[in-house]
Amino acid sequence: MSDRTNTSYEWVAEKLDDHGDVEDCFYVDSREEAESIGGEIALCRRVHYVIDGDEKDRQYAYLENGEVPEEFDGGAKVPKRFR
Repeated sequence: MSDRTNTSYEWVAEKLDDHGDVEDCFYVDSREEAESIGGEIALCRRVHYVIDGDEKDRQYAYLENGEVPEEFDGGAKVPKRFR
């Protein structure tokens, strides 16, 4: 398998149940759309292999006090255009 990858970004709104567990996820193109859905808001970073589209890695950057953090939960840097 080729090691070439593509990286994509999308926003996610996670609806939580009464216990704080994720009940449903909505992946959307913009932060505004995610915020209109409500719940926990995060930027999702996905890395896919070019050859077959299989996902290699997925990381999340949850908003902290309304701001996007500098890093995703897996340590990758959040691009400046999202901060």
